[in-house]
Amino acid sequence: MSVQQVEGEELVVSSGYDWSVRLWNLGWSKNPIATFESAEDYVFDVAWNPFNKTLFSTVDGDGYLDLWRLDNLEEPYLHH
Repeated sequence: MSVQQVEGEELVVSSGYDWSVRLWNLGWSKNPIATFESAEDYVFDVAWNPFNKTLFSTVDGDGYLDLWRLDNLEEPYLHH
């Protein structure tokens, strides 16, 4: 499991043992505001982009790297 918070913000992204990734806003709710289940394997890590607070990435056990944008949470911006 991995958890990353945007520095100075209430947004948190987490990965769980169920292969899902969740986006949280700690100031709004105790429930996730979005859940992503596009991973092909266990999601090992999540990380916010240090230069752009609207981007975060996930990496799964098959080696796929997904880049997500907050303005389109339906599918990864980049799947590599």
